[in-house]
Amino acid sequence: MKKIRSILAAVIILAAVTSSVFAGSFSINKNENLINDELIPLSSGEDKLYAMLDNTLSMDAGRNISTTAGNIQINESLISQGAIGIKFDYSGDKKIKIAISNKNDTVYYNYLTNGSYEVFPLQFGNGSYDISIMENLEGNKYTVLSSSVVELDIPDQNVVFLNSTQTVKWSGGDESSTLALEITKNSKTDTDKVKAIYAYIIDKIDYDYSKIEGIDYTYIPDNNATLDSGKGICYDYAALMASMLRSVGVPVKLVKGYGDFQPETYHAWNEVLVGGEWVTIDTTYDAQLYSDGKKVDMVKESSAYAIVNVY
Repeated sequence: MKKIRSILAAVIILAAVTSSVFAGSFSINKNENLINDELIPLSSGEDKLYAMLDNTLSMDAGRNISTTAGNIQINESLISQGAIGIKFDYSGDKKIKIAISNKNDTVYYNYLTNGSYEVFPLQFGNGSYDISIMENLEGNKYTVLSSSVVELDIPDQNVVFLNSTQTVKWSGGDESSTLALEITKNSKTDTDKVKAIYAYIIDKIDYDYSKIEGIDYTYIPDNNATLDSGKGICYDYAALMASMLRSVGVPVKLVKGYGDFQPETYHAWNEVLVGGEWVTIDTTYDAQLYSDGKKVDMVKESSAYAIVNVY
């Protein structure tokens, strides 16, 4: 892959939403002939079709845990979809992290909305998951306030990547979901949906070279802000792509790690399930090439990317 202009740490996705889009006059303004989509698998009638998930937490499914720092609730009402809700009524003022572990895999999240539920995926397959809530002591040192176990046993692991979660947030009727429905209204297959949303994003969203300087560890992409500004970083791109496709029933992973084109820069991209295969798509990389009038390959070689975390 050719090295492109600096891709700073996170990623922007989807384009500015105009009134004409919601009026039904959606169009791509630039040359679609620049997009090479020949390598994307074709959907068939035999492929499993997914419906939009109901991401509503049931308030009757919470497990209460009392700690010296406040009350924690572990909500398992979305466990059949491979997700859990966590709420912490924290009485302190320090950083809180959540560690979710299964076998040899662990992913850490910052808990950012004190007193409110946040939803997290159980993305490491079926089995026992350890859920730890940790309070910062100093620097990178944390103490465990509580630890609990949840069991995941679902027949289809792909459904995990349809959920609305902390990092990939969507709901039926929100701006990104409404736009996704408009863009894909004439799509007959998942392949068509992926092509349409991908083309829209790389055409309408510009990379924001200044944004990375003003964000910190608490940053979570805001799809509405990305759409309204028409700009973002790699994290924004990947979150928007995942949110839009999940909202129309296409499983998508948000992936963080490193790409061969800039191996020392932390990056975000997507893996999309289409035609029964997981394919690598990088809208941040392609949006920059496309804006320069260069041809882009929609599907990337997975070997060109080193995965650190999957969400």
